Formats: sequence, C-alpha cells, structure tokens
Amino acid sequence: MSSALTNVNVNAQKGLADFLKIKCGDTEKITELEELDLLNIASEMIQFNLSNNLLTTFIPKVKLIVLQKLDLSRNHIKYLSKDQFYELPNLRRLDISQNLISQIDVLTFNNLKKLERLKLNQNQISFILEGTFDSLTDLKKLEISNNPLICDRRSHLSISR
Repeated sequence: MSSALTNVNVNAQKGLADFLKIKCGDTEKITELEELDLLNIASEMIQFNLSNNLLTTFIPKVKLIVLQKLDLSRNHIKYLSKDQFYELPNLRRLDISQNLISQIDVLTFNNLKKLERLKLNQNQISFILEGTFDSLTDLKKLEISNNPLICDRRSHLSISR
C-alpha cells in the first residue's frame, strides 16, 4: 500500500531559509521509502529523520540535492549498496547506526564528498573493504564501535591507542 507523505506521521518544520526538516514514522512505522511521496519537497529538505522504522534499504527515487543530515538509525538495513547514497551530494551527517548491516560495498560512500560525520556503530560489520572511506575527504568523525570487526595484521584498518 502506498501513501502520500502527509498520510504518514510526519513532523515537518521550516528552518533556515525556509528549508524543511522532516521526521517520519513515530507511531506508524515505514517499511519502504516508496510509502513517502517526496517529489514536492525534495528540493527543500535539509534534514530527513527516518530513525526507528522498519526500512530494509534506502534508495530514494528523487534527488535530495540540498539534504545535509540523514538519520536511518534503528531500522533493519542489512546491506549498503553502491547506489544508496549517490543522489545526496551535499550530505554532511549520516547516521546508520543500530541496524543489521553486515556488508558495505566499496563504492557506497563514493559521492559523499562533503560528509563530515558517519555513524556505523552497533551493526553486524565484521570486515570493511580497503578504499571504502577513501572518497570521504571531509570526514571528521567516524563511529564504528560495537561491531564484530575483525582486525588483524592483514587488515588495512589500523587501530590507534
């Protein structure tokens, strides 16, 4: 069943320069992004909070050009594909913590050149491919705690103490 954005529990606030901050799914859980009609607000949305829903993936059908903050925490996402965040070139903060993520494609974050904060903590990530974070030149904070990461001498991940 598909419903328009206004039919789902949405908290929309006008912010700086009349841009939108959207929160969806407090009481009625969203299972698919297609349940939301984003076409009319995509060019105005700077924050999109989809936390605490039942999403298994995030592939928007519209470009979210001005989006700066995306919260997908506490969902059921298992895999991050190379196309999931491609249409979000101005994203600065991404929270995908507390999901079921076990695999991340090496090109997942390829178009997120402005990303400053990335939360991947409390997932099922055991291995991160070399080059996964190479395009994140503005990254200031990466949270990957509480994952079953395997770090040995062969791993490209170095742990500083």
